[in-house]
Amino acid sequence: MAKIITENRDLVRHFETACSKFNKISFVTAWAGVHPVINKLYDNIPKIEKSVVGLHFYQTSPDFIERFLVTTKIQYNKRQSTDVFHPKVYLFYNNETEWEAIIGSSNLTGGGFGRNTECNVLLNSKEESKDVFESIKKLINDSWHKSEPIGDFFDKYKEIYESSKTEIQRLRNPLNQILTDITWNDYIEKLIQNDGEGFDLTSERIQTRLSILRKSEKLFSKSSLKDFDDKFPLAIAGLISEFNGIEDWKLFAATNPNGRFYKLFKSEKGRNGISDALDIIPQKGVVTKNQFNRYVSEMRKITNLDDIKTIATRFLAMKRPDVFVCLSSQNKGILNLLGVTKKNIKLDEYWDLVVTPILSSTWYNEKIEDVFENQLEIFRYRAAMLDALYYTN
Repeated sequence: MAKIITENRDLVRHFETACSKFNKISFVTAWAGVHPVINKLYDNIPKIEKSVVGLHFYQTSPDFIERFLVTTKIQYNKRQSTDVFHPKVYLFYNNETEWEAIIGSSNLTGGGFGRNTECNVLLNSKEESKDVFESIKKLINDSWHKSEPIGDFFDKYKEIYESSKTEIQRLRNPLNQILTDITWNDYIEKLIQNDGEGFDLTSERIQTRLSILRKSEKLFSKSSLKDFDDKFPLAIAGLISEFNGIEDWKLFAATNPNGRFYKLFKSEKGRNGISDALDIIPQKGVVTKNQFNRYVSEMRKITNLDDIKTIATRFLAMKRPDVFVCLSSQNKGILNLLGVTKKNIKLDEYWDLVVTPILSSTWYNEKIEDVFENQLEIFRYRAAMLDALYYTN
């Protein structure tokens, strides 16, 4: 019968005993760090077979990676997409009839094996069939084929890891319970309640928002802001309302109340400077904190304004609605969702207090295959659409 492990001292004991007892070790884990259990694994490096560690959110310690560079049997899932590599499986075996496995919630980190409240299951060949062993092996092999050696990426990873220490620390801290509890279904329900009409997603305002983000995505996929035709730059900036068949471009925060910005953006030099700053943010793939900081720095230089939080985050939401939400005076409820006690935050705090908890929240990391077809577009723009959940007139 499978054994449930809820005490971390028991988890450590089973892990270390299995390392000594069996001839082969394979594992897949979302993150890994340096802690006492790693010493036992390091002592048994010759036993390590195909194993994979994730790098999502830059939570795996570079010290772990560096320590295990001596083996080619540990590879890394480098994909920084919205689909989080999140398994925790540890297999110890001689063959298909002699094995043990620990499967559960514990990453190969100090938290997973020490500080956190975790739950794991201990399986073994005496109680389970060969099919269970083969299923575990298949998961490991599939993960292996989607991974690769750290290679030259190690130096870049270390740089990003060091620059993201504040973000990493926040990810390790307990998030506000409100955020933790929100599922994708909760998200959709809140969207309908706040921005919908009736009991579905077909309300005019929700569809207008989707039209804005859909058009923005198409524009940015082809060129930079400064190359947009006609009045599209003004629409993206939230400086005009009705244009190109869309009735309210000023959703996601209007920027025209700031007269100095309006004058700046209407000039070719100002618009080109903002466009160049926005080009720092990639159209696809992972966005790093370094890129965000560089964007903010350039935006401050070109605008020379004291408070550009709404302006800067408006452009970010238009270009990458999968990562950013515009913060304005009309959607302050977003901060409550993210557990921020301040009524207002500074732009320099935006990444740590807004982006990081969004990217690590339950609703954000829903599997796309579990999202209903009529919600897929909302899912693609789910960070920016937070505005619709908490927008007040």
